[in-house]
Amino acid sequence: MNSMAKKQLLFQEIAAKLQQQGFGIEKQDQTRLWGGFFVIDEIQAQ
Repeated sequence: MNSMAKKQLLFQEIAAKLQQQGFGIEKQDQTRLWGGFFVIDEIQAQ
């Protein structure tokens, strides 16, 4: 498995965990050299 496939798998796992905890994911960005990030529904921000 190449590093891009590992990264996509990791993002899928994290997205599933966030959703299980009740977070709504507005979007995600996997294009950063350092990894990426998720944008959580602003209503859920504290």
